Amino acid sequence: MNKNKNVGEKVSKVRTESAFDPVEAALKQLYDQVASESIPDDFMALLDRLDGQSGPAKRK
Repeated sequence: MNKNKNVGEKVSKVRTESAFDPVEAALKQLYDQVASESIPDDFMALLDRLDGQSGPAKRK
């Protein structure tokens, strides 16, 4: 009886993994687009300025 339960779990797992979800696909496409964008120069300048400041987090 336990063997049949494991087979059912495997079948439902395969169905879940192979099902196409349009929302998931759209979110992945959006994420990939944003991740491939370059970081704006003014934001990089701000990060560089903040890295140059000494503060409690910088102390060792």
